[in-house]
Amino acid sequence: MRKVLGVVIVFCLFTFAAKPVHAIIFLPAIVLIPIAKIVALIMGGFSLPALGIGALWSKLFRKSLRRTISVIIAILVVLAIILAIFFKLSNPDRPLF
Repeated sequence: MRKVLGVVIVFCLFTFAAKPVHAIIFLPAIVLIPIAKIVALIMGGFSLPALGIGALWSKLFRKSLRRTISVIIAILVVLAIILAIFFKLSNPDRPLF
């Protein structure tokens, strides 16, 4: 109960202590939603092979579920980094973040 109360207090402090900011660039939802759909499609397309490799890893090496999940996440992180580098090389004007 003390941990839950501490988390609630921290969230309240973040809510009331936040400084007002103004966005420099305003992108309407009409632009952001298709971008989010493309990113979700790419990551979804990578996650199915990563799950297959993780299941194969689990069956071949008889590893625990925790280690299998860590292998799957590592594969997805590596693929995301490779994809970001590919996009950066294909268009150098695009910011990395």
